[in-house]
Amino acid sequence: MRPFLAGTLITLMFILVLRLPVRANNLDPTFGSGGVTIREFITSATTPRFGTASAIQADGKIVIAGVELSPATSQDFVTVSRFTPDGQPDVGFGTAGTVNISVGFFEDVADLKIQPDGKILVSGTASFGASVDFYVLRLTSNGTPDPGFDGDGLALFDFQSGGDEEGGVMALQADGKIVLAGDSDFSSSPFESSIVILRMLTNGTLDSTFHGDGRFHVSVNPLASAAAVGLQSNQKIVVCGFSKLLQEDKKFTCLRIHTNGNPDLSFGSGILLGMARISVGSGDDAIESMSILPDDSILVTGVATNSDSDIGITRLSADGLLDTTFGQNGIVVKSFTESSNEFGMDVAVQPDGRFVILSSFMGGPALLRFESDGSPDLDFGAEGVANERVHPDHSPITQNLELQTDGNFIVSGMTLGPGTPPPAHFFVSRFLPVSKNSIGVAPFDFDGDSKTDVSVFRPNAGSLAESVGPEGSSSQWWYLRSSDQGTRGLQFGNSDDIPVASDFTGDGKTDIAFWRPSTGEWFILRSEDDSFFAFPFGASGDIPAPGDFDGDGKADPAVYRPSSGTWFIVRSSDGGLTVVPFGVAADQPIVADYDGDGMDDVGVYRSPDNQFWLLRSSEGVKAFQFGAPGDRTTVGDWTGDGKADVAFFRPSTSEWYVIRSEDDSFFAFPWGANGDVPSPGDFDGDGRFDPAVWRPSDRTWYIFGSTNGFQAVLFGANGDVPLPSSVSVN
Repeated sequence: MRPFLAGTLITLMFILVLRLPVRANNLDPTFGSGGVTIREFITSATTPRFGTASAIQADGKIVIAGVELSPATSQDFVTVSRFTPDGQPDVGFGTAGTVNISVGFFEDVADLKIQPDGKILVSGTASFGASVDFYVLRLTSNGTPDPGFDGDGLALFDFQSGGDEEGGVMALQADGKIVLAGDSDFSSSPFESSIVILRMLTNGTLDSTFHGDGRFHVSVNPLASAAAVGLQSNQKIVVCGFSKLLQEDKKFTCLRIHTNGNPDLSFGSGILLGMARISVGSGDDAIESMSILPDDSILVTGVATNSDSDIGITRLSADGLLDTTFGQNGIVVKSFTESSNEFGMDVAVQPDGRFVILSSFMGGPALLRFESDGSPDLDFGAEGVANERVHPDHSPITQNLELQTDGNFIVSGMTLGPGTPPPAHFFVSRFLPVSKNSIGVAPFDFDGDSKTDVSVFRPNAGSLAESVGPEGSSSQWWYLRSSDQGTRGLQFGNSDDIPVASDFTGDGKTDIAFWRPSTGEWFILRSEDDSFFAFPFGASGDIPAPGDFDGDGKADPAVYRPSSGTWFIVRSSDGGLTVVPFGVAADQPIVADYDGDGMDDVGVYRSPDNQFWLLRSSEGVKAFQFGAPGDRTTVGDWTGDGKADVAFFRPSTSEWYVIRSEDDSFFAFPWGANGDVPSPGDFDGDGRFDPAVWRPSDRTWYIFGSTNGFQAVLFGANGDVPLPSSVSVN
């Protein structure tokens, strides 16, 4: 990028508002810093352990555990951090919110649970001399080891002498007993690994009423492993992971254990009694997480291998039979792209029966929400997926998902970056349960795929287009659907009407719409069925400036009245009127979500002073002096943080200037040529604005996608107005 060449930037000590239909942030801006809290530490350069686990306390505090390397001794220890409900370190826990405890060598963390009395259980494996064994650590609510648990707060379990254990996930019984599941290899056995289950008393010792000595194992030749454990309402124990027989691929596997530690042979079906084994993909499959539903049915997710690794999901009945009413014959397989690799890391079930799968995509956590029958919930995020980066340079290695009582999602885990030793970070983030409508998708998205569509308003009809009213319409609207490259033209309105296309009906698609200055009427063409409705709102001299000011996923009709410097807004949520005095006679409205709270903000551009005034609904008034006479505003979310950035295009040099909403620094870059019309939008659906221009001389769009790169699209005719430019002012 070229350096900033002209214009000035002055931050004025006021607060004000701007708003454009931008794709909003999935992260909760009231949590941590912009929705994320980062804790940096060091992990081993030679054998980094990536296991993390999390849980939410009854008071809303968030606990996360992992493994850290001591810079002083180069020894690993289990590290546990606690955060307040708003994402800040809990200084009342350990030292500055963190507890570090040495368990053995080469520790790994598998699970974390909160007991009803507030005590914290952390489990996993560690090396103790010649073998790797299970451990369970119990801390009091203030972070100190609990001496009432095996004497020093640490219980160790060597399932069988000479064997190495792996995993160590937990379930808490109603009577306080602790169930631990994992796998172990037996050096004296032909089996490579077996699923093992332990049950301990509340004091950390093995429960002799469970299979005689507190231990049980299931061997499958040659391989079996446990990744999740849960309890049905009758306290029977369900363990899930994978198993592999000779000359076959790994399969999703679940088994059930009676409360006395004996296998329940009535569970599942097939050649292995007491097991449910399912092939989800065409290769190796493995369960990573499980949730037992209120009716005792079992929802699992993990990896399904086909040509690449995909997210695999199945649902079993309470007795381990495949539920054919779920997905396609009991199975759901999800992939983000044809060549991407992903898997289900964790699952959380909402009270209404919908469930969320945690995965990873584009360098950040990805939440996928499904209806209870396994069909995607397309009203969630963008086509059922909410995806955000939590660290600018690192990608998550392991992740955990927790559902808060208010419906928000806590996503936590570890990121790892380059270097020796590699820098690691705990991250804790909070995702809002936003729908694609409430976060405002990409602007000028006529097909609802979260991408801006190439589109124009043709004041003087010169091509054949379908007439949809009102009577006497002569102007046309043309758009190129990004979803299938189909073209559509509609005749709607007249040459002196002002385009105000936005999503007025809340279906996630932009509705063709105009405001008629001569009568103050709004005409809106429903994207659902091509019917239209009209209503009066505004007066002569007003400037239309619609936006979703109440955050309900629908654009609200709004006008700015320069004569009085006043905004008039009709809230779609309740039909009420909002009147906001903000601006002066020469101002022009610029509407966008400048504070990332999911609601559009009132804002104005003041020419020729080149001032941007924003009235942010959550953060108050802010003003910038930025640019020079003749610049054209190009406000949008250029950095992908869920907040609109103040920006402009300079026609004389074809340069773009953007003030980052994160820190008020700016960047500039060239794109376009003399005579081009700036028409930015999110053309590749990655949540960031892309520079784009329409060149009237050759009727071509030149777009530089932040993810998809350069494309040139021939679309339009002489005299057309590119719709993405219709919100630009100068």
